[in-house]
Amino acid sequence: MECSKCGEEVDEVQTITTDGKRKRVCEDCAEQLREQAEIADDATSAMKGMMEYKGGRR
Repeated sequence: MECSKCGEEVDEVQTITTDGKRKRVCEDCAEQLREQAEIADDATSAMKGMMEYKGGRR
């Protein structure tokens, strides 16, 4: 099978859902995608936290 991200031939692929789309990627690419998704979630939650603190009028 071929990884859709890096294009290398691998024995086994994993199905990962990112940005609402399913991708069949190798184990290394799956790990990278998980890390990127975790970083994006952390950044989003930090931004929401800042907006709640500073946002809104009384």
